[in-house]
Amino acid sequence: MTSTALGVLLAATGVALIANLVTSRRVQLSVSASSPVASEVDLDHQEDHDISRESDDVPGVPSYRRSALTGSARLNSMRVDAIGLVNATPERLRDVGRTQLVATGVIATLMVLVVVNDPTPASLVAAVIVAGGAWQMPLIAARRRETDRLRTLDRELGDALGELVPGVEAGLTLEAVLVRYAQRRTSPLASEFDQMTQSVQLGATRREAITAFTNRNDTPTVRLFAAAVEQNQTLGTPLAGVLRQQATTIRRHRRQAAETDAAKLSMKMIFPTIFCILPVLLIVVVGPAIVRLVEVL
Repeated sequence: MTSTALGVLLAATGVALIANLVTSRRVQLSVSASSPVASEVDLDHQEDHDISRESDDVPGVPSYRRSALTGSARLNSMRVDAIGLVNATPERLRDVGRTQLVATGVIATLMVLVVVNDPTPASLVAAVIVAGGAWQMPLIAARRRETDRLRTLDRELGDALGELVPGVEAGLTLEAVLVRYAQRRTSPLASEFDQMTQSVQLGATRREAITAFTNRNDTPTVRLFAAAVEQNQTLGTPLAGVLRQQATTIRRHRRQAAETDAAKLSMKMIFPTIFCILPVLLIVVVGPAIVRLVEVL
């Protein structure tokens, strides 16, 4: 049993090492001129492009997934999804891969020692689960950081729309207003506005820049902002009026979300009230009476 457990854990560690090495050699991120931070997985040029072409006729496979059919491509696609397109640089992907490898190796070594001391099926299953969790922890941490960044950007954009309206009403173009906003701040939204304006300066259209911005930061507020700019581009409506309306809508949604969260507090307080506060009150209020009753009897 001990030799079997050691073999399984060492084999899992070896597979993880090989997968990481193959991934680090095969994955490259190409940056397009119209979207400087948009990243994509390069599937080792001709070989993997042949695989992608062979899968074009496979029913039920989306087009954006046909280019990620190999195991290493799927692995790096998971890393890109966790890190986010904005931060998914080749160096960052390699760092996450190394972190996964180191964490899995250390935990697997500890689990080997545990299984050697207690060679039971339960310990073996627990060791495999813990090693798998160690492999996923860097992705979970990266996904949490990306979620926090998107939440911060979404909140800031709702406030930034109110600042963009006066500049547009003064006669400035949208790009000029975004440049001024990016120059005055150092925040995720300011960085994204700077990327948008650079894309336009490199030859991309405003619609392409907005689309790339939405793809990098797919949040409700960003979608509303993109819809406002799209409406201006398509229908020719005044941009300042549309942005003001979008700012009002975002503030209303934020207020409704706050009211919804406040309404949920009463339900959330039931558990601590019943199991934490009420027993203490009963002890303080009823306890002395019970003690006196016991003394009398």
